[in-house]
Amino acid sequence: MPRPLMNEEELGKWILRKLGAPFWKVELTCDQLEDCIEDARRWFAAKKGNQRILITALASGQTEYALPDDVELVIEVADDRRMGAWPNLSSAFGWDQVVVGKDWSFDSSKWFVSELVQRMQYLQISERILDAQFEWRQDNRNLLILNPYPQSSKIAIIYKSNEVILEQLGERDHDLVKRFALMSAKKVVGRVRSKYPGGMTGAGGQGVELDGQVLLEEARTEEEKLQEEIMQAGYPMHFMMG
Repeated sequence: MPRPLMNEEELGKWILRKLGAPFWKVELTCDQLEDCIEDARRWFAAKKGNQRILITALASGQTEYALPDDVELVIEVADDRRMGAWPNLSSAFGWDQVVVGKDWSFDSSKWFVSELVQRMQYLQISERILDAQFEWRQDNRNLLILNPYPQSSKIAIIYKSNEVILEQLGERDHDLVKRFALMSAKKVVGRVRSKYPGGMTGAGGQGVELDGQVLLEEARTEEEKLQEEIMQAGYPMHFMMG
C-alpha cells in the first residue's frame, strides 16, 4: 500500500533528515525551510502546474465568465455537445451530483485528463472541417464564450492552476517538488558551511571539515536534472485555436 503524500510540515522534517538531522546540526531555521518549500512550489507552478477541471453552468445570453483566482491558463473548454463525444466524462463527473462552480482537482495518474485533451483536439479538427467550431477565448481573468451551442447548459473548463497543494499532487509531481525543496535547502546550508573553509573545531581541539562545497555541487547537479525531468513531465500541448 503506497504511503500517503507528505504535507508541508512532514516535508520539512524529511529535508532535515536527508541533511543529517538529528545526528548533525543542520543550519536551517524554520523560516528558511518554509522558503525552500515555497521555492519548490513556485518552481512547479511556473514550469508545469496542476491541471484542473471546473464545471459551471452557462447563463442565457452571457458571454463572459469570471475565472477562479488559481487559473493561470485555460487549456480547453467543452460544452454539453462535445462532452457527449466522450461517454466516460459524464459518468466520471456524475452530472446529477455536480455542484455548479465546484472546482475539481485532477491527478493525471488517476484521471484521464490527457486523454480528454487529445479527444478535444480530434473534435476541433472535425469541427473545422464541418465549419461548426465551438469558440472561446481567455481574456486575463475572464473566459469569453463566443458562440455557445444553443442547447448547451454546462461547460467543462480544463485549465492550468497556479495553486500547488503538496498532498493533492500525483506521486511523480510530488516527488519533483520534494526533491527541488531538498535541493534548495542544500544551497542554503552549503552557503553557510562554505563560510568556514578551514572547518570548525570539534572535540579535543581537532578540526572538523565541513561539506559546504560538496552540498553546493550536489545542488547544482540536482537542479539541472530536475529541470530536465519537469520538461519531460509536461502535459501534452493542446490544439491552438485561431
